[in-house]
Amino acid sequence: MLVFAAVAWGALFEIAKGTLHTLDAFWLSAWRYIPAGLLMLGVLWIVEGRRALSLDGFGLRLFLFGTLGFAGFSILVFLGIAPSRPEHAGMTGAVEAMIWALLNWLVHGRRPGAVTLAAIVVALAGVVLVITKGRFDRLSEGTLGADLLVLAGVVSWVVYTMGASQVPGFSTLRY
Repeated sequence: MLVFAAVAWGALFEIAKGTLHTLDAFWLSAWRYIPAGLLMLGVLWIVEGRRALSLDGFGLRLFLFGTLGFAGFSILVFLGIAPSRPEHAGMTGAVEAMIWALLNWLVHGRRPGAVTLAAIVVALAGVVLVITKGRFDRLSEGTLGADLLVLAGVVSWVVYTMGASQVPGFSTLRY
C-alpha cells in the first residue's frame, strides 16, 4: 500500500502539470475535491451516522482549516507546478514531515532532537540542490518563485493536519 501511495502521489504532479494546460489551478482543485467531498460526506453519514454531520460549534475552525488544507494545498501546489517541474513538487512534498517537526516546534514548543534537526537540514539542502541543479547563483532565476508556491501549499497541508487537534472528539474521517 505504501508503494501504491507513493506512485499515486508521484503521478499526481505529472498528471496535474499536463492538465494545467487546459484547466487552471482553481478549476482543477474544484473538480478534484468537490466530488470527493460529496462522496466522503456520504461515507461519513453511513459510517458514523447523521449526527457526525453536525459541526458541534467548530464550524469556523473547520472551514478555515479545511480551506487552508484542501484549497490552499491544491491551488498553491498547482499554481507552482504550472511554471515549474513536477519533480520539484515531489521533492518539496517529501519534506512534509520535516515541516511538521518545525511547525510543531514553533506552535507547541516541542523542539525536535538533534538528529531530527540535522536530518531536516540535510533534506532541505537536498531539495535546494535538486531544484537548483547545484547552481546556487540561479536561485533568483528560473522556478524558485513557483517552487516557493509549492512549499506554501505543503505548509498549508501540514497546518490543516495539525488543526485536527483543535476539534476534539472528531474522528479522522469526520475531520
